[in-house]
Amino acid sequence: MADQISLDTTHRFDGGVEIRAVLDTRLEAGSMLVLFGPSGAGKTTILRTLAGIDRPASGTVAFNNDTWVDVSAGRFVQPQTRRVGYVTQEPALFPHLTAAGNIEFGIATEPAVARRRRCDDLMRAFGISHLAARHARALSGGEAQRVALARTLAPSPKLLLLDEPFAALDAASRRALRTDVRAHVRASGASAILVTHDRLEAMAMGDDIAVIAGGRIRQVGPLADVFRRPADQTVARSLGIETVLPALVHRDDVAERDTAEGGASLIQLRIGAATLLAVSDAGAARGDEVFACIRGEDVIVERRGPSSGSARNHLAGVIVSIEPEGAIDRVTIDCGFEIVALITRQSREELALAPGSPVAAAIKATAIHVVPKA
Repeated sequence: MADQISLDTTHRFDGGVEIRAVLDTRLEAGSMLVLFGPSGAGKTTILRTLAGIDRPASGTVAFNNDTWVDVSAGRFVQPQTRRVGYVTQEPALFPHLTAAGNIEFGIATEPAVARRRRCDDLMRAFGISHLAARHARALSGGEAQRVALARTLAPSPKLLLLDEPFAALDAASRRALRTDVRAHVRASGASAILVTHDRLEAMAMGDDIAVIAGGRIRQVGPLADVFRRPADQTVARSLGIETVLPALVHRDDVAERDTAEGGASLIQLRIGAATLLAVSDAGAARGDEVFACIRGEDVIVERRGPSSGSARNHLAGVIVSIEPEGAIDRVTIDCGFEIVALITRQSREELALAPGSPVAAAIKATAIHVVPKA
């Protein structure tokens, strides 16, 4: 059964900062919505409003057929009656209780046998059965967060709210706990909302995504669709799309079609002195000012020379910089404008690339997403 979340609120803070949140979305059973954006964008404010921790200056909040907040009508449903689970970066466990005692605390009104069974099931699901008798102060960060999640889930909340709960963990613990939480949400059929500013975490966890920038929700939709087709340049930059270039639609009537581009019709963009072919978007007309958005993984770096690839766009350039990012190198290329490519370290070594190396950047037309200039 899907859940409907409707939120239309305004928060005002000292210094004139305003968070204006409008969200009306349907969460399928077992699915997760990611609230994504930079620090200070308003993600946590929205989550705390849903939890009932923060009260908006104006507006309404509704979950399914239940209105939780209506400021003009004076309605405010207390957090404890919303049946919402809320987990933050800090586990906030009771230090005098054991792991099992913390988990059972949230269902203290249940019969003892039911509490024990529920606690055992959750500890097993999160791989912490061996910690049942250990006090909270003796747990590692990853162990404590697993206990905190189990405690939050014990009462079977209708909505699970996750405020960057993995941020303080080491990489291995973070990956493992993300996997377990995602599996539990799917299995339980609960709806969940995750706050993160980590693009990889958003892609790993989310089914849908709401991109937040400057105190506004800019785009909501299936995660793959939003990453593939950001609504505007602000969304594109927020999502970490490495290259966002101002462009002019030079021709909107390129009749040529190519099987390499899936038979799509093409438009011609002018970016500086260069001409690029991109897949035509509805409404893009000659003379329009647009932004060309190109993800780094879609840029192929070649040594200059005849190309054997299928990409329609080949731009001559010179490498400006190479920044290692783990197994991936971020390569910035000056083609009259800068383009960022993400390539493997092995590829960089095989091509003997270094700052100053002459290269060609190859980009398929389908990899250039055109968005209107706001």
